[in-house]
Amino acid sequence: NMKVDIQAGKLLLMLLAGLTSLPATADIDAHALYREHCIRCHGSDGHATTWRGYLYGARDFTDSDWQARQSDARILRRINTGPGMMPAFEHELTLAEREALVQAVRGFAKTP
Repeated sequence: NMKVDIQAGKLLLMLLAGLTSLPATADIDAHALYREHCIRCHGSDGHATTWRGYLYGARDFTDSDWQARQSDARILRRINTGPGMMPAFEHELTLAEREALVQAVRGFAKTP
């Protein structure tokens, strides 16, 4: 019916308009997010050699074995839920921001 088609079209346009207003991961400063939320425990170099890193058992992001064993999805789940003493960021940061943090974590991987 024509009325249903028009309403479905309006809904589709609203959804598309909403999607275009979301920030793209490329527009997000992952390093600034890392400095704001992660650096106190994981350190500026990703080694987790800060006093909080030692106290809370923070992950060393430069560990190549750890990097090889982790999928991006698993790192994202950890950012979302906050393992151990780490806070959860699922409701504090947008998905795009959390995905940008995954790439920041990946940035600490040692390259051969």
